[in-house]
Amino acid sequence: MERARAAARVDQQLTEQHAPEVMVVDEPAPRRETARPAGETARAQARRERAEVKEATRREREARRAATRDHIVEAPREPRKGLLERLRRERGRDGGTAGRRAVSLLAGAVGAVGLLCSFVLAVGALLVALGAGEGSSAYDTVTSVCDLLIGPLRDVFSFSGKDAEVKESLVAWGAGSMAYLVIGVLAQSFLRARLQD
Repeated sequence: MERARAAARVDQQLTEQHAPEVMVVDEPAPRRETARPAGETARAQARRERAEVKEATRREREARRAATRDHIVEAPREPRKGLLERLRRERGRDGGTAGRRAVSLLAGAVGAVGLLCSFVLAVGALLVALGAGEGSSAYDTVTSVCDLLIGPLRDVFSFSGKDAEVKESLVAWGAGSMAYLVIGVLAQSFLRARLQD
């Protein structure tokens, strides 16, 4: 046991003699934290610091943009003009605005007349189909106008048997309504196409 103690003492002496020298270096002073307002948490402080960094970055970007903008001079732009003003200017270059205006009005009138005749014939056909108001003055007026609009087309269709006259009126006025509508649209589109040429 004494041997073990003696060996331990020798080991200790050897390690003390051959131990590397340790240099003591002054530690840096601890970082001072900026003074926080009373009650501010670490998260709130971090948010505030991020917001300050973002604001500084934004200011730097704006300053760079302002520096580059000062050297570039943009040409003034023409004010925007409305559709009607541009169309009037285009028509003014042609010189034929009066003729175009007349054709445009004619196309609108043809379309309106075709639509009106089609509507009157459709109402007449509906009244005949429902059998509403036979003998009343409004019904008599509508049937006389429809007969006038159909003209010779009324005699094209002939039915026999019970209610033959009602069937003839219904078919003739319905077909006439469709014919007026199609003819009005075709005539209007033809005239408008002439405007563009």
